[in-house]
Amino acid sequence: MTLQRPERGTPGLSLEVHVSRDAVEMRAAAAIPRVDPGRLRPPALVEPALAYFDRPASELVLDLRAADGEILAAFGWPAAAETFHTEISLRTGELAGSPMRAVEWEGRLRVPVDERVAFLVFSRTDVVVDDRRRPSLTQTPLAVFALRPGPDPGPLPPLPLPPEPLPLPWPLPPPRLPRATPEIVWVGPPRRRPYAVYQLPGGHVHEARTIVDTGDPADRFDIVIIGEGFTADETDVFDARADLLCHGLLSTTPFSSYRDRINVHAVSTVSVDSGITNVPAPGTTKRTYLSAEGFWEGKNSATFIGTHATWQVIKAVEAAIPYQHADLVIVIVNVLIEGGSAPRHLGLAFVTLYGDHAKFVSAAAHESAHVLGALAEEYVSCMPFDQTDRHPNEATLAEVTGNTLAWRPLAQPAELDAGGRFRAVHRYGDSMTTDCQPIMASPIQGMLGAFWGCMCSEPADPPGCTTFCDQRGEWFFRPMAECKMRRLRYDFCRVCSDRISSAILAVAP
Repeated sequence: MTLQRPERGTPGLSLEVHVSRDAVEMRAAAAIPRVDPGRLRPPALVEPALAYFDRPASELVLDLRAADGEILAAFGWPAAAETFHTEISLRTGELAGSPMRAVEWEGRLRVPVDERVAFLVFSRTDVVVDDRRRPSLTQTPLAVFALRPGPDPGPLPPLPLPPEPLPLPWPLPPPRLPRATPEIVWVGPPRRRPYAVYQLPGGHVHEARTIVDTGDPADRFDIVIIGEGFTADETDVFDARADLLCHGLLSTTPFSSYRDRINVHAVSTVSVDSGITNVPAPGTTKRTYLSAEGFWEGKNSATFIGTHATWQVIKAVEAAIPYQHADLVIVIVNVLIEGGSAPRHLGLAFVTLYGDHAKFVSAAAHESAHVLGALAEEYVSCMPFDQTDRHPNEATLAEVTGNTLAWRPLAQPAELDAGGRFRAVHRYGDSMTTDCQPIMASPIQGMLGAFWGCMCSEPADPPGCTTFCDQRGEWFFRPMAECKMRRLRYDFCRVCSDRISSAILAVAP
């Protein structure tokens, strides 16, 4: 973890944050770089909030302390961990979604620091839920930095950290040197090499450009398109695809409704090798800028793509704009097979080089919707159902029967019967076309309602899944018969459009 002073005349301290699992025994701190300097918030995981928790959650906390240990100010951000499935919205402080999880992470943050601050103390707060779903808080110290003046007189001895977990604050010794212009010195636990078990990236950023500029990234919805697996001789291929994706996405509903609020940037990277690791088959190793891999984390698909080198993503984004302003990152992957992925804990959309340009744009829009709205696949992917990890476009049979569908507020009057129930309900066994689309009387077929077949199955069995027609999906429902989350040729359904629109408006109201 390294920290740097800001440029001359700029208030606050610029923190160059680098967190590795080895160094602080946590997966990532992905929310930190998305903090707007004007929207720093206090920690959210505190004793009065315990009543609202029924599952684990974690948060990074930075305390600004005086020489005697008094906490002068505190700021908090979501922290990812193995058991962490909840994200705190930086804009509202509410819990939602799922954060980036990675081996290490780096980013930038500006924190206001006044003259009384002597120490910067990083800790982690965890909400722990026991087997009776009773929550409790633990706090673990991670690192301490001392502010000290002038040229570096040599390293300070490490400040002793107490056994973990231990409630904070703990006593801190006063700084030994008189205050002057502050420098920041690491005095916390020793840092260890973070890359030992992972392939180092191979490549560099070639060029960053803005394709569409509608205004200041601070108050616009900014999309950053990054290339992966393109060699120096293939950068023109990426450039053409980035332009295609930009204009195609901005012509896709609901993105098209907000064209005047969206900026689009392209970052061309150069990899040593063409393609990516494990594609088309496991075992192939490629030296690429993001170290992206197919069959990622053991998935059974070459086009389920991910990367552990999330710090490289941040470097690429920051070649174009400050990372805190990047609202959607799409990675174009240089492989000639059709597919894409959006690993939920990465917050990235990956899309491959479809030969059909319309399908390429639609696939990118589909994967982007996973990122922006935490949306489920609207086909039967035979995934296990997890009650604690719900999607806004997926409902259970019990919710259909009980008329408790989450998307009911989006219904139009004509879509509900006299009893307030959806008129359009299609269950397994009802009439279908040969490709398993519902056959219903018009206009009911085009209405919002409940249509069987969405993401999960009971029992779950991905190897034997038949995607659209598998009977094991009869317990799970989607909002409309047609949606881009089901088949790329369709438009987004009303629920998915609403989720995407909400994500854009949250950033660019």
